[in-house]
Amino acid sequence: MDSSTFLYDVPPLLLESFCRIMDSGGDSLGWRGLAVRIAPSLLEVRMLERLEAAGRSPTWELLWSWAQQNSRVQDLLKVLQDMGHHRALQLFQSPAQGQLQTIQGKCKLQQVPNELNSPFHEVSTGENQPSVITFQDIREGTRGFHHEMRIAEGHFSDVYRAWIGNKTFAVKLFKQVNNVSWKKLWDIFTKEMEVHHLYQHPNIADLLGCFSDEGHYCLLYPYLPSGSLSHRLHHQDGEHPLTWQERLTIIKGVAKALHHLHTAQPCPVICGNISSANILLDDALQPKLSNFGLARLRPHSANQNCTITLDTSFHSNLGYLPEEYIRDAGCFIGRL
Repeated sequence: MDSSTFLYDVPPLLLESFCRIMDSGGDSLGWRGLAVRIAPSLLEVRMLERLEAAGRSPTWELLWSWAQQNSRVQDLLKVLQDMGHHRALQLFQSPAQGQLQTIQGKCKLQQVPNELNSPFHEVSTGENQPSVITFQDIREGTRGFHHEMRIAEGHFSDVYRAWIGNKTFAVKLFKQVNNVSWKKLWDIFTKEMEVHHLYQHPNIADLLGCFSDEGHYCLLYPYLPSGSLSHRLHHQDGEHPLTWQERLTIIKGVAKALHHLHTAQPCPVICGNISSANILLDDALQPKLSNFGLARLRPHSANQNCTITLDTSFHSNLGYLPEEYIRDAGCFIGRL
């Protein structure tokens, strides 16, 4: 791997392997040894300890924060050399090149389970069908992302129906538009993975897998035939209108998901992109909040009067944003 590569450009599954090694290591060769060298303060280390106690990966959180400072693979290699961590070094150096190509070309399905103790799981796609889904399966299941398989369009991504084995999935494929760089798409892609990975809830859509292959970034979700709340409100296709009780149930479910995100520990989440199109409905019309590419994690050090500045240019419908957000290009998040 090119040592000048930014950490946020390293394939997610390679980082998952690295996190597993560091999370399982002792103080000197584990995440604490890494934190001593790159964490900004002892307070940050204490936060990572709380995250570890909650069953999450402290290494992933540590690397994510470091990557936001435009750190590169060469910076990580220097730290690992200083630690004398040869096993971790091998992941990023020449013996791992073949492994890296395999990860990029044929990714196993990444797990986003209720218990974050294993990075992968196997998905049953039907009798006598392979239990691991690859990007090639997705390409074939969407007929090469054929327009007839497209079920929704967005500013940054399109959603396709995919038939794999005898099951149906929804695939979100990120697309490059004129004013958006691939780096911005990668940031949105990884942000959505991060939120799904860390914050599970019955009213938040389940992320089944993530893939990065040949310039394609895509996420795999269960297929929900009831579609979005926007579809049920405006394009009913002969279906009965939502009753007031059904609408109230949907509102309550969305409120529960938002409360979960706003009060999450160790780092609350501000969605920044709530709309009826991003609220999916299952067979029982239970809402599933989706689309977290523009979400922001509230800084651990933020005080009660903190403002996070967000760019409104990436929002296709400013009508869903608070007046203060539009006026000040910021989002007040102090009193959650």
